Amino acid sequence: RLPSAFVFMDAFPTTSTGKVDRLALARNLPASVPLERAPAAPADELELAVAGVFERLLKVSPIGPRDDFFLLGGDSLTAASVITRLNQVTGIALTPVALFQQPTPAALARCIEQEIQARSLEEDATAAEIEKLGRRALPIRLDLLDLASIDAAVERVYAAWGRIDLLVNNGIYQGPGIMSPVDELTQQHLHDIFRGNVFAN
Repeated sequence: RLPSAFVFMDAFPTTSTGKVDRLALARNLPASVPLERAPAAPADELELAVAGVFERLLKVSPIGPRDDFFLLGGDSLTAASVITRLNQVTGIALTPVALFQQPTPAALARCIEQEIQARSLEEDATAAEIEKLGRRALPIRLDLLDLASIDAAVERVYAAWGRIDLLVNNGIYQGPGIMSPVDELTQQHLHDIFRGNVFAN
């Protein structure tokens, strides 16, 4: 794609840490190349949810379906926070790479849809393999770090079957700390990562 405009400046604006200030760069765009500030309505609730997460973490509003996260001032740390929040809301396991590849609410929403569909197929496939062995399977989504979620899942199984014979965990932990350097992990990070990945399996 060809650039829609060229902006000349004496120096790149920087943050207090010396990095390029992307939000300040965005403010230097000429009026003829505005960011989408009067966006069309989101195509669906998922686009709306993604845009809402962008707005809360970037402290920029409104954000349209085609506004670029990084042109609005996003960086790698904020990207990790966005993905963590979206994973909590949707129950899937995206990584920040998804946001770098799909930096707009519309594109990221479609990526999330694909992941949800893939997860559903995986759950169905796991259940089918168990049923091939002559056993029953009941796919249930739950958060292994949330006791209320675990209790609700247990109650659902007991209501359906009256007992639990085997728990098969297809999930991986997605939360604070997963993208942090080892020397920056806190004791709580290590506890949650271990509980969500090792203990759960």
